[in-house]
Amino acid sequence: MTPSFVPTGPEGRSDAGVMLRRWWAWTGPPVATGVLIVAAVVALDWMLPPTSGPNRPLRVLLEGLQGAVGGLAALLMYGRLRSTGRRSDAALVASLGLAAATNLGMAVGFASLPVDGTSVDVDAALDWAAVTLRMVAALYLLAAAVGPPRRRIRRIDPRLSVIAAVLVPAVVTLIAVFSARSHLPVAVVVGGDGDPLGFESHALIAAAQIVLILLTATSAAAFLVRSARFDDRFLLWIGLATGLGTVARIEFWLQPTIYSDTVRVGDALRFADYLVLLAAAVVEIRSYWAAEAVVLAQHERQRLARTLHDGLVQELSFLRAWASSVAAGRSHPELAGDVAAAVERAHVESRQLLDLLAAPPLSLGSPSTGDDPLTSLRTEVETLAARAGVEAEVRWPPGQRFDQQEAAVLGAIAREAVINALRHGRPEQVVVELWPDSRCALRVVDDGQGSEDAAPGFGRRAMADLAAELEADLWTGAGPDSTGTMVEVRRR
Repeated sequence: MTPSFVPTGPEGRSDAGVMLRRWWAWTGPPVATGVLIVAAVVALDWMLPPTSGPNRPLRVLLEGLQGAVGGLAALLMYGRLRSTGRRSDAALVASLGLAAATNLGMAVGFASLPVDGTSVDVDAALDWAAVTLRMVAALYLLAAAVGPPRRRIRRIDPRLSVIAAVLVPAVVTLIAVFSARSHLPVAVVVGGDGDPLGFESHALIAAAQIVLILLTATSAAAFLVRSARFDDRFLLWIGLATGLGTVARIEFWLQPTIYSDTVRVGDALRFADYLVLLAAAVVEIRSYWAAEAVVLAQHERQRLARTLHDGLVQELSFLRAWASSVAAGRSHPELAGDVAAAVERAHVESRQLLDLLAAPPLSLGSPSTGDDPLTSLRTEVETLAARAGVEAEVRWPPGQRFDQQEAAVLGAIAREAVINALRHGRPEQVVVELWPDSRCALRVVDDGQGSEDAAPGFGRRAMADLAAELEADLWTGAGPDSTGTMVEVRRR
């Protein structure tokens, strides 16, 4: 359920005060908590004595952990992308994936560089490659925050779009930077102005940090607004993480330790950013499983409804019609055997339904007599047609075998199609054909008046749902000679 983000007054005018209060009620407490965390970290950095010097192992560990956490968060959020297929989610996954790859690359680079600083050109190449890729990742993040929220990816697999968005800029940047590494300036100078803990960054690095601050700040605000608009707690967590990343980049603009062996408060805030991203992924997974439980429950209810509709309800309908005929003074001794058989089937199916209701939810399904599904289908179709005085034929290629579950589902669709034809079309003949290895898995054709004008009811919806279980589509239309009705199940 999506709440109205812009409430209106009694005359239809926008009430900005109500809108702001509603937005603050949703985002205020977590935002205030994030602000307090940032203030506490910065205060501790000012209160505690500064580090005595560079710490290469800690830098490598920190970059590696951030890369691992970011990669895990991107992998978990990819599940959301597969579910929605939206461009904004693809951009978010690409942003996290590219940032994680950059951190892992920096960890490997710092670990392989000599401590004495003799590989200045390689060090500079690593720094400039990192700032370039982080700029691209920030652009992806902005696209995820402000892009069309409902637009889906079309004509391309979401996996391919994410892989291309990560690999293409990474490969191009690495080739360009390392080809020109001997001409690149040093990104950050440590110990400037005689201060062993002072840092001087190149003008382009400082400018890049300002651009990153603007991009991430805009993204954070957009995520927070969108989270309130669409009632999406996942986006709220993403906004908080992006806000922490913005504060970290402000710190890096003041003290650019990110491209050195020195670890300070900015690095702690950036690591907190990744931890919140991981928390966002966990929140999304929990909400996904909660929604999945609701879908499964609805699915099981629909399967029970189909079972009742296809079996017990049909038998009771036949018995009701027979009883009405007898009450009207018309005797049908020739139907005595059919009536006894219908009563027995109704009794058996009601007992089976009781067993299904007592079984674990995931074991629910259509009642099965234990016989071959196609043989049972032929018997049922011929019985239904005989009651209506209609000829019926069920055929499939001899010697070819169906999967047991597929045959049961196709049989349920065919049974419902025959019932619809007998009820609405008044045919003289019904033909059911099945093929195990063809794109058309099932075809039911009758020569009646057609049932397309009948209002789509539960039966037709049930057939479409059953076809979807086989990853197939249901098609209904006129018969081969533009008479009667034809129902087909076509595999995708």
